[in-house]
Amino acid sequence: MRPRGGAWLLSLAAVLAAGVALPAFAHPASASPQRHRPTIVLATHRLVPGHSVAFTGHRWPGGTAIQLQLCGRKAIDGSADCLGSTAVTVSPGPTGEVDGRLVVRTPGRPCPCVVLVQTLPASGSSTIPVTVVGAPKEAVRPAPAARFAVHASVTGGWSWGSLFGLGTDRELNVTVTNQSRVTLEPVVSARWGRGGSEDNVISAPPPKPLGPAQTTTIVAPFRLGPFSHGAYSVTGTVHGSNPPVNFATTTSTTPWGLLAILALLVVLLLLKLGNSLRKARNRGKARHARDPGDESGLDALLDGEGATDPASEPESLVEGASSTPGALFDEASADRAAADGATAPRPYRARRASRRRALIR
Repeated sequence: MRPRGGAWLLSLAAVLAAGVALPAFAHPASASPQRHRPTIVLATHRLVPGHSVAFTGHRWPGGTAIQLQLCGRKAIDGSADCLGSTAVTVSPGPTGEVDGRLVVRTPGRPCPCVVLVQTLPASGSSTIPVTVVGAPKEAVRPAPAARFAVHASVTGGWSWGSLFGLGTDRELNVTVTNQSRVTLEPVVSARWGRGGSEDNVISAPPPKPLGPAQTTTIVAPFRLGPFSHGAYSVTGTVHGSNPPVNFATTTSTTPWGLLAILALLVVLLLLKLGNSLRKARNRGKARHARDPGDESGLDALLDGEGATDPASEPESLVEGASSTPGALFDEASADRAAADGATAPRPYRARRASRRRALIR
C-alpha cells in the first residue's frame, strides 16, 4: 500500500545507534545527521485491524535481532502495553537491510498507539506513533506495576550423534511467574553461543496470557551444531513486564566417542613408531654380529703384516708343528703334537680371526 501524497512526511524511522536507545525516531527529511544509523520505516501509519503493515530497515549491523510490536498507551510500560502475540522478529542480511510485515490487531491497551522497536536482548528501544482504526482511546495514566519472576535452565542429554560430534538437541525452559495484579503476556527472546558471542537465535513459541500470580514454563528447543564441544552460554530476555527481565544459563556437550577414536589413533601411531625403532635396532645388532668391523680394512691391515695366504705362511709360524717340510696342519699332526706334549697348532683362519678381534678391541 503506497502512502498518499505528502504522507511520507509523517514517516518516522526507528534509529538505534550501537544498541543505545534514542528518545525519538528521526524524520526522513531531518535525518541527515543520522544517515549512517540504523532505521525502521513503516509503509503507512494508519493501521487497520485484520491487515498487516510492511516495514523496511537499513544499515543494521550483522547479528542484530530486531523485534516490532504493536502497543497501546504509548508503550510507556514497555512490552506490558504491547500485543505480544503479533510480535515479529527479524535479522538483517549481509547488506544490513531488513523487511517484513507486522500483523495488525487491536491492542489490549487503549491508544495512543505506537509500534515498539527493540533490539534483542533488550539493549535499546524506540517507538513509531501510529493510528489503529477502531481502537479505543484513553488518556494515558500510570499502569499497575508489571513484574515477572524468571528462572531459566537448559535440559537435554547425550545422543549417539553427540558422542561423535554430530550435534545434539537441547531445550531452553523459562519459568515465568506473574507477580503483578494484571494479566500479562510474557515474550521470550534468547540466543546461545560461546561466552560473550551468543549469536545463535533460539525461536520461542508465541506468547500466551498469564494471569496474576500464575506461573508458566515456556519451552524453546534448539540444537547445538556439529563438532560442538565444551560449555555454551544461553542468554535472553522476557518481555512483557516493566522493565523486561534478563536471564542467563549454560549448557555443555562433550564428544566422548570422537575423543576415544582420536586417542586410539594416537596409541596406534605410537605403537607403529615403537615397532619401527625396534626393528631398526635389531637390524643393526644383526649386522654388527655378522660383520663386527670393517673387514676390508682389517684384511688390509692383516695383509700388511704378512698374513696373505695359508699356503705361503712358513711352517715355523705353526707352534709345535712337525718340522717336515711342507706339512699342513691336520688332525693327525695335532694328535702327534699332543702325544709329544706340545701345544696344538692353530689353523690360519683361526689365527686371522683372533688378530681381527684384537684389533677391534
